[in-house]
Amino acid sequence: MLAILLPEQIAEHWDELKGYIQEASPDMPWSSEDRMNDILEQLIIGRMAAWISYGREDKLLDGLVVTSIFDDSEGVRSLLIHSVWAKKAKDSSWIEGWKIIKDYAISRKCKKVTAYTKIANVKNRAKAMGFDTSCTYLEIGI
Repeated sequence: MLAILLPEQIAEHWDELKGYIQEASPDMPWSSEDRMNDILEQLIIGRMAAWISYGREDKLLDGLVVTSIFDDSEGVRSLLIHSVWAKKAKDSSWIEGWKIIKDYAISRKCKKVTAYTKIANVKNRAKAMGFDTSCTYLEIGI
């Protein structure tokens, strides 16, 4: 099951959530602590959303997804998945989670879903679910 967290829940569990986000996010050239404070601020004010995934039967946390919605320079609205952390998530969690994220994106008038990940298993799952995984994100600090 995938559920969006309220700002109060994010603040209360930030230390745990921060670790999952750091583990799943692409490395960035600026200060990790500054970056995490920016993410926390964006989550608290609602510009980003944090979603937790947990098994229906055991109710144990098996994933975390961080998203935001943006309009590109051509006016195409996308739901961007900034990071996906998953630990022992069953196929049913991936399938149900994708349906919830997709329905959420549609309800916000998004035309596509895009994502960043550095976790091979997440990329493989995304490819199996129909994502185009042929693009590579390139970055260099200057």
